[in-house]
Parts: sequence; structure tokens; C-alpha cells
Amino acid sequence: MRWIEENKLAEGHPYWPYAVNLPTPEYGTLKAADGQTMYYEILKPTNFDPAKKYPAIVSVYGGPHAQRVNKTWQSPSERTYLEAGYVIFKLDNRGSGNRSAAFKRALDRHMGTVEVDDQLQGAKFLASLPYVDASKLGVMGWSYGGFMTLMLMTAPDTPFKAGAAGAPPTQWGLYDTAYTERYMGKPDENKAGYAYADINNRLDNLKPGSLLLLHGMADDNVIFENSTRVMSALQKKAIPFEMALYPGERHSAPGSKTKGLSVLKKHLEFFARKLQGQ
Repeated sequence: MRWIEENKLAEGHPYWPYAVNLPTPEYGTLKAADGQTMYYEILKPTNFDPAKKYPAIVSVYGGPHAQRVNKTWQSPSERTYLEAGYVIFKLDNRGSGNRSAAFKRALDRHMGTVEVDDQLQGAKFLASLPYVDASKLGVMGWSYGGFMTLMLMTAPDTPFKAGAAGAPPTQWGLYDTAYTERYMGKPDENKAGYAYADINNRLDNLKPGSLLLLHGMADDNVIFENSTRVMSALQKKAIPFEMALYPGERHSAPGSKTKGLSVLKKHLEFFARKLQGQ
């Protein structure tokens, strides 16, 4: 109603030198296969030139109840990707929160299905943009986003050249009952659903050398076995992949005061090699 202390963002403000490069998000909508509206957000690189083509990274979560696309301040960590020359794309697929009951229930007993289809549709749209290099698409996510990254990287004819999957639930029988049974039911009552969402059943589709798998080794949420079983399966298939493991870190390794910067730099280094040829 009235300013107590305006703290106006203007010349002389300590943040003013950085405000020039603040990304302005662009929002839009896509239609899901069933006709429901999905919201997306695009962040363009620093010093964006519409005449150029840029590599792009899909930042995904994708799980039930969550919402990624918001008209709010953007994550500071995303700034590093924009400054490194990437387009960042986020899409709230079916199943995400703060929508209708029909929208949220799309994943009921079927995790790893329509939300993957929606993100693939989003990637197709992203690749069609005139300033995006369709041959240089990446995807990254943590927790359910790690699961989604693995599902997208193992989708037939995936458009993604590289994916960074952090702390992914790779077999829902390994996750806690309160969450899993809420959305998937009991394993013996939904065997087909659990089997379909088991990453190890899809690994033959993974492009060699395209995956970075990250996990905190003391994770008590998505336990470390979720990643070790994928590591073992890939090794048995002789499919090359990369790992970044964080001893002592739990599920929130990206926000760790001691190793969060290492997690961020590992992502940047991986995508620099895979998408920018550095």
C-alpha cells in the first residue's frame, strides 16, 4: 500500500551492475495429446542474438504435485547456463500441481508415461525455434527430474544429445511407500506400471557416452542403490556413461554449502563438452 523503504533497483543500488543482464522469461502454452493446456517458460542466453542458433537445455522435474513454470524470480544457478550461452526451457507436463484434478491425475498408476510424452513434445517445439540448434539439445533434472532425464534419454529416437540425471529413482519399489503407493499403488497390484517405469528395462536405448549420472552417496531419500543398479546394468551392457558421486551428501547435494558449487560446475563442464564441443 505504501513504501516503508523502497529499495529501488536503480543506479547506485548494489545489484544495479548485475541487473542489466537479468533474463526476462518468456511464457507460452502447448496442447497435450488429450487437449489440455500446458505452460512453458523460456530463458534466453545473455547477450542474445536472434540471428544465431544456440544449444538448449530442458530443465525438468515432471513429477506429480510440482510446478516449475512460475512468474517469479528465476533461480540464480540458471544464470550460469545463460551466461554460458544456453537457452533454458521448462514445461509443466500433465501431472504437475496447481491445476485441475484431471490434469493432476494423468499420472495415476502410470508414472513415466504421459509426462515423458509431454516433455518430448516440448523438446520438439523447442527444436523448432529459429534460434535453437536442434542438434544440440540437453536435459537435466534432480530427483523425479533425474528419473525424467533417464526416461527421456532412453526414449526411442530421443532428440536429446546429452542428459544429466541427479539422484534418480530408477525403480519405484526402492522408494518410500508413502509417496510411491499414493501415485502408483502397491507393487503387487500394479506390476505392469512398476515394470514400465524401471529404467533398467530401457537402457538398450541409451546412446553411448550421452549420460551423466550424479548422486549423493549418503542420500536417505532416493537411496544410492537407485544409481548403483543402473551403473551395474550399463557396465554389463558395456554402454559408456559418466558418473559424479558426492560422499557424505544427501538428497540435496546441489544445495550443499560444501559441494553445491562442484555439482553446478560438473553440469556446466559436461554440457560444454557434449553440446558445445569444448
